[in-house]
Amino acid sequence: MVGDSDFVILVSVIGGNTSSMVIAAVADRLNTMKIPMAAVVVKPFDFEGQKRINNAEIAISKLEKLVTTLKVLNNNEVIAKTDNQPLKQLFAQADSELVEFVLSFSEKHFIA
Repeated sequence: MVGDSDFVILVSVIGGNTSSMVIAAVADRLNTMKIPMAAVVVKPFDFEGQKRINNAEIAISKLEKLVTTLKVLNNNEVIAKTDNQPLKQLFAQADSELVEFVLSFSEKHFIA
């Protein structure tokens, strides 16, 4: 899928069993292929439960050893910036911050 890429940016909302395991497995494979990568992950909101938070922490600790750059966005910080917005708006704000970071990272490092 990545072919002869010079660099890959992995993006995932982690915390679920599948997302947390898959991003680490993909990073491990890319590392084996000697393809440098950055990972941008979004940690779950506290209200999503301790199991998701634990899964996210495990995935982060694995990724730290595999990627060139790791950016962790914390959904709880999104809540702190809002005024009791509905859940749908909280997720939209978190998505917006994720996209904004990836675009600014890409522009800074890859776009001439």
